[in-house]
Parts: sequence; structure tokens; C-alpha cells
Amino acid sequence: MEIDRFFNDLLLTPVVLRKGHADNGKTVGISIVEKIRATMRSAFNQAIKWGYITSNPVVGSTLPKVERRSRAVWKPDEAQYALSACGNELLRLCMLLSIGCSMRIGEILGLQWSSIHLTPISSLDNLPTLHVKQELKRCDVHSLEQTASRGDIFFRFPARKQAHTCTTVLVLKAPKTASSVRTLYIFRLQWSKR
Repeated sequence: MEIDRFFNDLLLTPVVLRKGHADNGKTVGISIVEKIRATMRSAFNQAIKWGYITSNPVVGSTLPKVERRSRAVWKPDEAQYALSACGNELLRLCMLLSIGCSMRIGEILGLQWSSIHLTPISSLDNLPTLHVKQELKRCDVHSLEQTASRGDIFFRFPARKQAHTCTTVLVLKAPKTASSVRTLYIFRLQWSKR
């Protein structure tokens, strides 16, 4: 089938390089092919509603079989080694938040003091908490207007270049999904050196 061949050929197509990025030989991934297939299926369904065609050729198509790679995760001893080898205290803190609290880089960079609630060490009933409610993100200027109208933008950082040359802007915004807004408990671990 022609559409099946089209999807297979897409996996061999080189990715479009962004300005300033080097060519590393990557090709279009299966997630992009899945999005293209969904868009085509929707477009052909609309063409049926308008009476241009009688059947959707994408419905019977099959996506190429691609083995998905699992993301590599540090083992506990690898994480401990990375933390002990880190000489920069600020970077070490970011690593601890990432490893111990499963925070993403945008969430870590979007943290503010108002989101961190520390308690005295003597207080055992109130654990210190960290409330994740925003993230630092670089957004496209044109899509920012749609996001801002929903009230998801908390702060827009000033551009470092002239406004007419910038295509993206750095913002503090609400996380993409409601489940990403969460409260994390910071447990105090005590141990003795031997």
C-alpha cells in the first residue's frame, strides 16, 4: 500500500536541522510518524464529511514496527558516585532534587522560595515540603499569546536581544499537565560515618 510505504520512507528521512545545530545523522523518529499518521487520518475524515472522498485510506494503514529503546537510568551506586564527584554545590543540589524528588530540569529552575516550606530540625510532625507549581520554559513567541490567554504564564523574562529578532521567550509557566502540580516531602536522613 502506498501510505504504508510513505510511513516506512519517513523513518529513513533525515531530520530537519535547527539553525546552529550540527548534522548528527538522525532520521525522523517513530513518534513523529505517529503524529503525521494521526493528522492525515483526521484530514481524510474531514474530507469524507465534506464529500471529497468516500473512504479514509489511512485507516487500513499500518505503522512500521520499530523497537522502542528504554531510557537509561542511573543505578544507586552510579548516582552516589555522580553526587560525590560533583564539586559545585548548586549543581549538586539540582542533582539531589532530580534524583531524590524526580523533578525535571524546568521544574528545578522554576523553583521559588515561596514554594519551599522548611521546618525546624526538632519538629518531627511537620516534614519540610516543596510545592511544584511552575516550570521554567522557553516558548515560541507566537504560541505564547494562546498560552497567556489561559492564564498559564506567571512571569515573562525580558528578552536579551532586540524584540524583532527573538522568536522564543523565557517564561515561568504552569506545568503542562495537572498531575505535574504536586507537593513533595523532603525527608531528613541521618547517618553516621564509620
